Amino acid sequence: MNYKVSESLEFFATIENLLDKKYYQFVNMSSTDTRKTMENDATIRVAPPRAYYAGLRYKF
Repeated sequence: MNYKVSESLEFFATIENLLDKKYYQFVNMSSTDTRKTMENDATIRVAPPRAYYAGLRYKF
């Protein structure tokens, strides 16, 4: 969400993961290192928590 006050001043705000939904992302990484062939290189990432950002931009 942006609000332009003037040609040079703008306020902005955003919310990430508004509903604080819990989800998982599965990422499989393969290794080219032959010494690690028996290891499982799978990575599991958890969703980021709810986050709020706000600020202003001023152009000179």
